[in-house]
Amino acid sequence: MCWWKKRKVKTRTALTPGSYVSLPYPEEKPDHTKNKGNTTADDAKKIFFEWMTTYLVPSEKTKWWEKVKITLDESTVAATDSKHKHMWISPVWLNPGVIAHEMAHISYWQLSPEKKRRFEASYQATTEPLVLLVKKERTYAETSMVETHAEIYRFLGKYMPESFWEFYPFLF
Repeated sequence: MCWWKKRKVKTRTALTPGSYVSLPYPEEKPDHTKNKGNTTADDAKKIFFEWMTTYLVPSEKTKWWEKVKITLDESTVAATDSKHKHMWISPVWLNPGVIAHEMAHISYWQLSPEKKRRFEASYQATTEPLVLLVKKERTYAETSMVETHAEIYRFLGKYMPESFWEFYPFLF
């Protein structure tokens, strides 16, 4: 059995107000040494499993996430066709944080219209310090609810308040 299939996650550590000074998952810098000539599908798979480990994606969800097709594409930073579970990512930006953001788009696609409305209402009404920190520091999160959803997961991951977990199917 592969090492990533052995891990089981039952609980996550929550941060309390005042116990942080920055986002739990800072933005990774692009690696301009990477390109399609020196980055392979195996490299993408390795980073994919690094995302699953770093963000504590439950091991029982591995098979579901392995169905996502990841294509290296130098013409974009990253993009996702959530309906068809297909992601394109530049080798320069191939890192767990960008994969987390794109996978959150696929997770958002799984929400019913009612759950999407509840997510938006929860986000607008939140007093959760970490979510407010994302709102303050990551202005891209304000461009649309799907981007808000992705940015919260990308920068908070396992430190996201439990009250938001229901809006992230297959990630918690």
